[in-house]
Amino acid sequence: MEYDEALKYISSGEAVLFAGSYFSNQSLNYSGETIPDSKKLREIFLKELGEQTDSSEDLKTVSQFALAELGAKKYGDILRKQFSVKRPSRDVDIISAKPWQAIFTTNYDNAIEKSRGFATSSPNSNSRKVISMSEEVYHINGAIDDLTTDRDDVLKLLLSNDSYIENSFISSPGHNTFVNSLIYAKAIFFVGYSVASDLDIARIITRSDLVEKSFFINGNSASRIEKSKFNQFGSYTGKTTSEFADEISKIKVIPISKNVGDETLYSLNHVSPHHDYLSQPKIDNDINNLIDKGTFLNKHVLNPDYIVSRWLPFAKTVLGNHSQFIMTVRAKIGNGKSVFMQGLAQYISDQADIFFYNGPADYLYRDLMYIYKNFDEPIVFIDNISESRNNFGVVADFYNKGIRFVIADRSPVLEQVLNTLSRDFKIEKDNIIDLANLDHLTRNEFLKWTQNIETYHLWGKANKKTAVTKYKSNQTFSKLLIEIFKSSGILSKYQSLFYSQKQTSQPQQRLVIAILVLNLLNSAKSTRLEVLLNILNISITEEMKNNPLLSEFIDFSKMEIINSSSILSQEILHQKNIFSHDSVYNTILFLMRGLDGKIKSKENNSIQRALTSFSNLTLIFGGNRRNQATHKYISDYYSEIQKLQFANDNVFLFVQLTNSKIYAGDYALAQKYLSFAEEEGKRLEIPDDYQVVTTKINLYVEFSKKLLQANPEEYLANLEWSAQQVKYYKEAYYIMTLFSKLKNPNNGFLDAINTSAKKYKSAFYKIVHDLYLDIKLTADVDFIEKNHRYAWRSLKELIRELNK
Repeated sequence: MEYDEALKYISSGEAVLFAGSYFSNQSLNYSGETIPDSKKLREIFLKELGEQTDSSEDLKTVSQFALAELGAKKYGDILRKQFSVKRPSRDVDIISAKPWQAIFTTNYDNAIEKSRGFATSSPNSNSRKVISMSEEVYHINGAIDDLTTDRDDVLKLLLSNDSYIENSFISSPGHNTFVNSLIYAKAIFFVGYSVASDLDIARIITRSDLVEKSFFINGNSASRIEKSKFNQFGSYTGKTTSEFADEISKIKVIPISKNVGDETLYSLNHVSPHHDYLSQPKIDNDINNLIDKGTFLNKHVLNPDYIVSRWLPFAKTVLGNHSQFIMTVRAKIGNGKSVFMQGLAQYISDQADIFFYNGPADYLYRDLMYIYKNFDEPIVFIDNISESRNNFGVVADFYNKGIRFVIADRSPVLEQVLNTLSRDFKIEKDNIIDLANLDHLTRNEFLKWTQNIETYHLWGKANKKTAVTKYKSNQTFSKLLIEIFKSSGILSKYQSLFYSQKQTSQPQQRLVIAILVLNLLNSAKSTRLEVLLNILNISITEEMKNNPLLSEFIDFSKMEIINSSSILSQEILHQKNIFSHDSVYNTILFLMRGLDGKIKSKENNSIQRALTSFSNLTLIFGGNRRNQATHKYISDYYSEIQKLQFANDNVFLFVQLTNSKIYAGDYALAQKYLSFAEEEGKRLEIPDDYQVVTTKINLYVEFSKKLLQANPEEYLANLEWSAQQVKYYKEAYYIMTLFSKLKNPNNGFLDAINTSAKKYKSAFYKIVHDLYLDIKLTADVDFIEKNHRYAWRSLKELIRELNK
């Protein structure tokens, strides 16, 4: 990007300002002096200490000595005197008056706040007090306005050695805000910033996507060496701060609309209240479309016969939580998670500003920023949160600013998401509410559904006695749906369609399979048709528009993908007389090859990741009914995609390869893949190594019987390591992963201990019992017992078994 092009983003409020020490150095403090730079501040401390100003010690060392010798009060008084601004400079007034998307600074002074009346924010501030990113100044190294009369307050400014030990920008919520602001800005202007001493910031701004839109305003007298340094991080403009101020003073500000409409929101939809509930609705076709297509109609949100309104008990909880919370909804595939989320969002939309994520992910930050600025106490619903993996930081950022989220995903996937949010983005588990688990129907829900099925003749002509008509404790919505698909003729309809259109061209068949796969993985809602067509290299023709098969999956009038229920998509894909595994295999491989080399976007990355996940591949090929035939396709698929460009340095891919080899029983190769993933994760500084740890535990568990028989001592060491990992992470997910599998009779762990490894039984007991005591003393047991009863029970039952 060229400098002149970047300037226009200042006027539209899409640029970030980063102010360094030379930005405000002409502003005057209350002593009538200019704000000191680091060299001048060092001299001030040395004079106060009675030391020679030509000493060789750096500012950090001198500051530490001054704090110790002068005491915290006098040390703080000096800082307040030097950095409390009475009159901002002309350049500060002009530059800070523009509608910046966000303002960051390494300065301690309050020149911008004084000029514009903005709020001060820093790693020491309460982020909930912030009004808007465009109406605050974030001080990375601390702010003079943070200082009070408290003795230890002086450590809030990163200046002395002690202050660097006490405070960390990297671990603060502001770090996440900073990174996201830079990523989503159209242009970044560093004014009076030298880069030299801030290694944490330097590591961030060396990203290639940031370098190409970054511009340094650092005067016109830089040496060749200095210019080269700046050009590593962006473009050296040769402009002084005054010249930059003069240029942007002539830029007219583009007014930003406050009305919410299609032109404003791209990733999120503002849910409009519906009040057209009919007392006697005709819902025959609507229920069929709900079951067949997963189509939820807002007009029936209050109709108890339509959905069996499972969300009613939860509405009060969502609306009643005005504090900082993330609420979760979990369900296995086909158990009605997406419909539940839509119904709940619609049901409460007349009592709060509700926003629903529809994708693409690329605009989520932009949309949340708009909502944050313009709405009081909004609630944002994100279904299939794992698809927005690259936006976890964005969610955490706006959660810290007070936006409430309701997020949903498949049960095991959601647990991993929560671990990431907790560990990598510092969201306390106490602030995560497990709102609803939809994996089991209550008796009343089951009876209501079977009544509806009878009333609206959803069983079809098939003998309904073959269906599930008696309530069982493990009854699920997906089991009911599959019976309806089989008995009502829905599957037969698709079989007939595919048979009648068997002459449909291979690219068109590939398009249908791709849509079914995306529907199965809940990725179709966030994938635009134009993106999918581009990946598959297909252009829409009149012949395609008239194809009845394609019309089941594409709304050609809107040029949108028609969403089908995930469970129906799964059943269609697994009907041998419709699709062969070969055709499905070739389609997803074609998709991955088509994505390779494409311009990177969150939408493309989301599809790549979904088609890389081992658990997703088992769904595609076997519906979790794993067998050797399924594994053969998955193994061949992984062999092919390892040849693609995207596989380079892809830690996630190698974790998935590990999982595939664990399933195949090739533990040696699984260990090699896992070691590579771990090494690459550390090299690339990828924080979410919880996946590596989880996979390590899974690997140990899966080959426990083999290792117990061959080398009990080694397995004992491995189990002890696994237990330490659980204790370290304090996560119920790891307990579930490790101990529910160890207790499972099919695993053979207990059988092996009672036979070949019997003499080590007491040692096994001690490891597991110590773990139990540690968790009971230090972890959130109430949360575990409430939300992970099975995991907790498995641990206690295993202890009893080992103590026999």
